[in-house]
Amino acid sequence: MIIGLLAAIMKIVLLLQIVLASLSHGQSSTGRTPTTLSHKLECFSRPTKTSQRPHDWDADDAVFAFWIGINDIGNSYQSADPLELTPKLMAHYTSLVEELYADGERKFLFLNVPPTTRSPLIQSQGQSAIVKHEKFVSIFNDALEVMALSFNLAHAEVLDNPKRYGLPEASCINYDGVSCIWWNDYHPSSKYQKLQSDDMKPHLRLLWAW
Repeated sequence: MIIGLLAAIMKIVLLLQIVLASLSHGQSSTGRTPTTLSHKLECFSRPTKTSQRPHDWDADDAVFAFWIGINDIGNSYQSADPLELTPKLMAHYTSLVEELYADGERKFLFLNVPPTTRSPLIQSQGQSAIVKHEKFVSIFNDALEVMALSFNLAHAEVLDNPKRYGLPEASCINYDGVSCIWWNDYHPSSKYQKLQSDDMKPHLRLLWAW
């Protein structure tokens, strides 16, 4: 598993990667280990809360990318029920991302589990193992998508900090389309639509759409 911090500082891209081999929820069958996601985030977050943190970044120039789940599934698919374990993983995953959000991080990228069922290791385990692993990957990735969408909805930045975007407050309505977040009591204004499109542009560029 990889935690990647991509920080663009003065047009220089800084890449920090921590390679993990552990469960994302921070616990194993034998208890807490020093290679869990929880531990690695603690190691990363601790220096950022002091004046001696090794790298300077802020919410505008940093993206926190998570690629979690390959080893969660690999260590569990033979013995654990994915419908029982996955919600626990996502709950802890969410709590860790919430900690980062509380520390000031605002840009997150969540990568799902690739088709590791087709790896030589899993393919060599026989059809029963292949079916179990593939099912776990599917359930995990579906849950991750729901988690990411739910997290995004829970932290609607414009609604949480309207004044930062030149808007008076979160429930303001104005038919002029530019003075408030809301055009009417249900539809967002053109000002909000412009903010949303600006936020989408960097992602669309990756698809050669801008």
